[in-house]
Amino acid sequence: MLLRGALYMLLISITWNIVEYVFTRNLMAGLYPPEADSISIPIITNQVLLVAIGVLLLPICILGSTWVIERMKALARTIQVVCIVVILGFYALSGLVFFSMTVGSLDHPHIEVGLCYGSMLILLTVLFFIDVRKIYQEIYKR
Repeated sequence: MLLRGALYMLLISITWNIVEYVFTRNLMAGLYPPEADSISIPIITNQVLLVAIGVLLLPICILGSTWVIERMKALARTIQVVCIVVILGFYALSGLVFFSMTVGSLDHPHIEVGLCYGSMLILLTVLFFIDVRKIYQEIYKR
């Protein structure tokens, strides 16, 4: 759980810095109009989105931990299903955000931002399949 959270926070930090660098570089290169005082809007929007992503990933890191999954075996079947649906819901919401930001940033001047969000989407997908397999093995083994 700690390693997964640290990996997510590292990727969020890298993406945060790349977003700021890409938009500043594009402004200095003249890709935006010189009177584009609103260049801070996409920078702030991406940074607020990254904070929201961090908040979304926190329950995934906690609920996907082995400690929580082992405790789920003792709960009633209905509570287990609710916990699994909550985990899957957070995965789906985070995946949707990552996918939309990846596709929205794949134009040439912003390709680095799209690649950062794409790498987070790939990591999220891999961890999703690991968690689903782990949950299935822990809860439903006879």
